[in-house]
Amino acid sequence: MESEQYASGDWLVKQGSEEEFIAKWRDWLSRSSSGVAGFGSARLLRSNDEPRRFTSFSAWDDAAARDAWKQSTDFAEGFATCRGLCDEFRGGDFTEVVQV
Repeated sequence: MESEQYASGDWLVKQGSEEEFIAKWRDWLSRSSSGVAGFGSARLLRSNDEPRRFTSFSAWDDAAARDAWKQSTDFAEGFATCRGLCDEFRGGDFTEVVQV
């Protein structure tokens, strides 16, 4: 059995765009993951020390489901909208190796 898969992003939002980013991210993930086989959940975390910095992650049953989501039109459109509100973005895909 394959380990659970994740997609993650580190977002540095433009000053003054934080609330808009939160709303757009919520809409994007709700819309793009709705009904997608293999989707588990998605979370957006905000730094207490640097309120413009956010970390997001979504959990997937397998890499194929995650990769199919990332190739969808809904993903591309939502990502572009959120990325446009940011000064920096770094993303990646991850495999769970330990759960406590």
